[in-house]
Amino acid sequence: MAIAEPASGPVADSRSKGFWIFLAALVGLVLVLIVAVLVIFLWSHRNDDGDSTGFLSVALPIIGTALVGVLGFLGVNRLSHFDEEVDKRVAEGLLRLRGSLDQELTEMRNTLAGVRAAEKAAVETQFRAVESRIAPLTTTAQLLEERFGSTDAAREIVGAIGSIRDARDYFASSYGTGGLSDRNKVNTTNAVIEEVEAKRILGDNSDYHNLATIFARRDFYEGAARVTTVGVDLFPSDLDLISDLIHYRMKIGDSAGIEEAIQRLEDAHPRSRWNWRAFTFVIDALNSLPPTDARMKKTLAVVAEYAEVLPTEERAYFAAHETFERYGEHDRAREALEAAEQKLPMTAQCSLRLAQLAHMEGRHDEAIESASRAIIGQAETQPSSDTGAAFALRAFARDAKLHRALLAGIPITQLEAELRAAWGDYQMAMKLDYVHPNLLSRVSILKFLVGE
Repeated sequence: MAIAEPASGPVADSRSKGFWIFLAALVGLVLVLIVAVLVIFLWSHRNDDGDSTGFLSVALPIIGTALVGVLGFLGVNRLSHFDEEVDKRVAEGLLRLRGSLDQELTEMRNTLAGVRAAEKAAVETQFRAVESRIAPLTTTAQLLEERFGSTDAAREIVGAIGSIRDARDYFASSYGTGGLSDRNKVNTTNAVIEEVEAKRILGDNSDYHNLATIFARRDFYEGAARVTTVGVDLFPSDLDLISDLIHYRMKIGDSAGIEEAIQRLEDAHPRSRWNWRAFTFVIDALNSLPPTDARMKKTLAVVAEYAEVLPTEERAYFAAHETFERYGEHDRAREALEAAEQKLPMTAQCSLRLAQLAHMEGRHDEAIESASRAIIGQAETQPSSDTGAAFALRAFARDAKLHRALLAGIPITQLEAELRAAWGDYQMAMKLDYVHPNLLSRVSILKFLVGE
């Protein structure tokens, strides 16, 4: 911003002084002319005798006055030049001052604008950061509300549940038939667990076990562990509840909780009284912990006692297999599976694993035989392995054997029985809802071979 010129200043003053200088010069010139006229006049009328005393007495004051006038003129002229120089320098100084002030003002404006812009940008950045943090939370809250419904709705459902058994029956029915909408599942489940933990609803030991099992079957192991913890607190010597607690703590990765629960089990019951659940869950939990020599020794001791206490339990042999695999003893792991097939009539789990190993090693006849034993072993109320997986594995083995025969030059017309057998196993696996990425591809190949 430029500073406005004043109404009067050095330029106006110089004009005024110039006028007075001109006037002074004019007066001086007039005086000189007057003095000159007077001198000439006096000189012409001096005394005839040539005495110039009278003349000088009159002329000298006149000459002095004239000299003073001239000197005054010169002084005024000198003074006028001095004033002009001063005015010029003052004007230049003022111009420099104005330029400096203008520059400083411009810099101040730019600095202030920069500060304001930086502050504005900083505030906007902070605002956007807050918005970005809040937006996901808001979206999540909306999604949770849309998916799970309100807590009040869940509380209304919980209010109608008077015991652990009621809760078990309610969730068994709701989860099983879809009667409980997805919007309310989580809120209702958590609300029921809170009631269980507060011990406002109660039940017997089997009720806690069954309710936790329902949650575990939906992969809600944290909820299962919370329910089981309350059950163990109320029934501290219950073998199944303590075993469940070990299993669920393993599922949620609670290493310290695993060891505490195992110690609780060993304090409550000698191993000679353990059932399959206690042995299996303890061995699984120990194998889930970081391997050490001391832990291997302890786990193998439990494995040995498992087979001694429950010699007809297939899970004992499978637990031995997994433990030996865990510590790199693969030959002993296979021997445990083979021992189960030799000693037990029903080996759904061990035979299925043997079939997988044999198939991977290209021993297809052994794979077919073990898969068949697995299918036989699954003919019970609670099979220890997947029947659909057994049919699929046997189909894969038969399929591989068939193609190996074709590769050896045996015509397809001589392999029709093997082809039909593989085809039938694939069809059964699909009917049992077994899903494998390669299954449909192999079925298509067999269809081509059959000519369909």
